[in-house]
Amino acid sequence: MFTEPSWRNSLVDEDSVLREITAKLRTRQPEHRDDPRWNALITRLRQESPDFVRHWESYEIVGDRTQLRRYQSPRVGALDVQFQSLWLDRVRGERIIVMTPTDVATAQRLERLDSLVGAAPAWTSRSDSADGSAAGA
Repeated sequence: MFTEPSWRNSLVDEDSVLREITAKLRTRQPEHRDDPRWNALITRLRQESPDFVRHWESYEIVGDRTQLRRYQSPRVGALDVQFQSLWLDRVRGERIIVMTPTDVATAQRLERLDSLVGAAPAWTSRSDSADGSAAGA
């Protein structure tokens, strides 16, 4: 979300999501002090993202909680979901992310997105329109 424009551009509430992600990373920092991969991630984000640095230096921490996330997909349009990250095994860093549609329109758009990905995974990486006018849609 901090370094990949295509992911970042999908965020409707960009600043609040980036702040939340940073606060979650800050909260987990003590658990990973001696983890070279963790330290490499934080170093890379500090080098590549001024927004990460700004949020990181605020020292905000936050626990896991369900929250509304709003995305804008170039393929299917607006997606409003309840977002929850659940730890399966903290030691190994395994977790599952659950996104539940908040309304019927989002559920339908997610089903359409699923059918697009299933039909042509390589095609879904292109930035074609949400109205299905792209070739193969």
